[in-house]
Amino acid sequence: MRVLRQRAPLDFGELLLSERALLLELGSLRDLLCRRVARQLPVPLASLGDEQPGNPNWTAFIFGCIAGIFPWIAIGAYLWGPGSSDLTPSFVYWIFVSMFVFFNSFAVNQVLQYKPVGKWKDYLFGEATYVFLSLTAKSLLAWLVFANVLIPG
Repeated sequence: MRVLRQRAPLDFGELLLSERALLLELGSLRDLLCRRVARQLPVPLASLGDEQPGNPNWTAFIFGCIAGIFPWIAIGAYLWGPGSSDLTPSFVYWIFVSMFVFFNSFAVNQVLQYKPVGKWKDYLFGEATYVFLSLTAKSLLAWLVFANVLIPG
């Protein structure tokens, strides 16, 4: 439940970013949403798994990573691909890059926590890192959007 609660606002932000990137076709938005849902499906699978301490089952993680890369490819193709629009505001590119970094930092944190490596041997450190990443990502997204809304058009 924790992961869904932390990722849901970022998923919503990704959908808004898609809209700002002029990904306006209903079929494309539907496909993007389906991929986002597919990325969330492994979360309950990971918590139901028969994992032994120190020997995690990586199936859910790998499936989530594979499903999760496709929405980023779709948005990136609309931002930088052939036929991309000159109407896309520059702050949308900054949002894309920053959210991409934060989404992947959640995965890196999970790998470090499951291995366990360094400070991530302490379970609470990994959980605190999730909370910090979530708060930072949401705050950055809010500031990027808020600051650019104030720019006179």
